[in-house]
Amino acid sequence: MSQTVIMWKKFKQHNYFSHFKKQPLKVEFQPFVFVVAGQTVQVMRAKPDDISNMLLLETQAYDGETPWNAEVFQSELAKPNLLYLVVYQSSTLIAYAGVRINKLEGHITNLAVAPNWQGQGLGTRLMQIMIELAQKWGCEYVSLEVRVDNLVAQKLYCQLGFSTTFVRPNYYQETQTDGLNMVLKLTQKQDKKGIKF
Repeated sequence: MSQTVIMWKKFKQHNYFSHFKKQPLKVEFQPFVFVVAGQTVQVMRAKPDDISNMLLLETQAYDGETPWNAEVFQSELAKPNLLYLVVYQSSTLIAYAGVRINKLEGHITNLAVAPNWQGQGLGTRLMQIMIELAQKWGCEYVSLEVRVDNLVAQKLYCQLGFSTTFVRPNYYQETQTDGLNMVLKLTQKQDKKGIKF
């Protein structure tokens, strides 16, 4: 069984979103620009046309690997309660991130930053957007998984207030690497009427 199929099966079997039933929330997003490392970048909602660029960035961020294939991204982008953001500097995709929203939780599904843009605060900014998004929907917490050996990402998440709740043995099956489940408890709750940045 391929690595992509294994990861996708595990992702679909995740029980975090068992509370999400019937009518899904519809997440809205308005594009905006900001400056990072002296460069103006644009943040917008990912579209199917962005998938080829997302796959390219994925190979750059994961040392030539593509944990998710085009079919997985297409399925994800079609879900109304899931938001993927892409960050472009001119016509080049430099980062993307995804969050799934339900009535209790915002779960960070994916975060990738181009190697030459890492360490510039871009990952932090994307995480802050996702946290704000979850707050505006009235989620009680934000969660994610991270490899036990990815100390750089763990440091970022800890700085944002996440704490480790438990270890998932062999979560990343292709390398038999454990995953840490990390959670940020939210205090601000708002009505789930829609989000527009």
